[in-house]
This record gives sequence, structure tokens and C-alpha cells, in this order.
Amino acid sequence: MKKSILSLIAFSICFAGTLLAGGTLDGIKPPYPIQKISPPVEVYAFSLVDPQNNPVKLGDYKGKILLLNFWATWCIPCVKEMPDFEALLAALEGEDFAILGINVMDSKSRVLRFLKQKKITLPIALDAKGIYPKYKVQNFPTTLILNKEGQEIGRTVGIREWDSPESIEFFRTLSRKL
Repeated sequence: MKKSILSLIAFSICFAGTLLAGGTLDGIKPPYPIQKISPPVEVYAFSLVDPQNNPVKLGDYKGKILLLNFWATWCIPCVKEMPDFEALLAALEGEDFAILGINVMDSKSRVLRFLKQKKITLPIALDAKGIYPKYKVQNFPTTLILNKEGQEIGRTVGIREWDSPESIEFFRTLSRKL
């Protein structure tokens, strides 16, 4: 009983911190809890490859709002939100906005098979170097929001409805403002 109460208290503190930290990002209210990172924080400048062995660098995304999503094929919430990311990216075509999925802990062949089976065309990088701890990622999915300078301004852990009208408008406004 005592252990259950302590677990509930710990969970509540963590959850409440996420909600309280949510607020707004540069005056724009997100449609779901996002932990605001203020002031913006420099992040590790990765250099990875995509499943076709093409180089992928953080610097490639300067000038765009970037959703950096850490995911794995065995993570059910990660898999469920992939189509939402695709829809969000399509809805924001032409905006200063990008999404990059960074796959962790899967082999290249498994990722290629997954992308083909699920018909995912989202840009993906392979974390063969184990960079995710440098981003303080402990759970999957974790999604970071980076400003146009490549600094972290927000993060969220867990599945979200990325393609809702509210989410699309939030990221459209963010990409035009920052």
C-alpha cells in the first residue's frame, strides 16, 4: 500500500511538472502538454545516416522548426504516431517546418522492412551511434521541438495527435513566428 502511494505521488509530480511547464511556446498555446525549454538550449549536433546510407546532420535543418522524434519499431505508441507525423508534414508543406525520426535500437534491415511494410516516407535517421542519451531521452517516443537555430524549445514524451487541426495550426504559427 505504502509503495503504491509513493508511486502515485511520484507519477503525479512528474505529470504535473509536464503540464505546468507546458504553458506556451513563444506565446503560442500548444494543443497538448509540451514541456517548455526556456531559454532555448543548444543540442548535440549529430551526424547520422538514413536507411539508404545518406548523411543526415542536424545542421541540415537550420532555418526550420524541427520535430526530432526518437522512436523504435518495437514501441507501439511510436508506430501509432508515424502516420500522424506524415500527415502533419504533408499539411505543412511549404512552411519552414520539418520532421526527422531518429530510430533507436533497431537494425538497418529491420527499419527498412518496417518503413516498407507501413509505407512510411518520413525522413528517418539511424541512431547506430547511440546519441539519444545526449538528448536526455529516456522513454519512447520522445519528441523535441527545435527552433530555426537548432536549439531545443520544447519536448514531449508519449504519443500525441500530431495531425489534429489544432496541432497543424500550432506548428504553422510556430514556423511563421520564430
